Amino acid sequence: MASGAALAKSPVAPEAGQSGWATVQKLVQTFQSPAGAGDAHCAILADNLIDYRQIAMRSLGTADWQSLTVVQKQDLTETIAALVQNRYYPRWRKIFGKGEVTYVGEEKRNGDVVVTTNLRLGQEEESLTWLLTAPQPRVISLAVNHNDLLTKLAQRIHAHQSKGGYRAMITWLKSKGKSDIADGETQSGKAEAMAPLKTSSRSIDLID
Repeated sequence: MASGAALAKSPVAPEAGQSGWATVQKLVQTFQSPAGAGDAHCAILADNLIDYRQIAMRSLGTADWQSLTVVQKQDLTETIAALVQNRYYPRWRKIFGKGEVTYVGEEKRNGDVVVTTNLRLGQEEESLTWLLTAPQPRVISLAVNHNDLLTKLAQRIHAHQSKGGYRAMITWLKSKGKSDIADGETQSGKAEAMAPLKTSSRSIDLID
């Protein structure tokens, strides 16, 4: 299994102006630690590197977000956090535990930080693009070959909200966050555990 040392061998090390890459490194290294008793601690570390409030606001859209109450904003943020924690974290542990992430570039874009990396899994290599907040970078999206987490989440949220309003959307979102909490606990979890690792299907396909 790859370790934090794999990242240290990346072709370009973090320098001044590469704070986004430093955050990405920390997140990847968090999921490279051995599974087991430290899982809860790793989840806490990962949570501190991801801006769930920004994910919630951008997924819903500024106008709809501003129309929510304080309680609704908190509920949506926590629901999306649970969804990512339960469905992404196990997949990221598999991918980043076996793969090697290397730095390609970093730039400012529309007030955000965009970090481009390559992920090598076995003989295959794919491009991963990370979107982070600024000036203190925290992850808000991940794209595999233009297949973007935030875009997919927003599309599904808008589709369900247009059908039944906020209450229907949040109910649906909560139900998705509770399914497949641990790989191997359900039939779909078992199938996923047996399937070959693929970055596109395992890291981006968050919800059906």
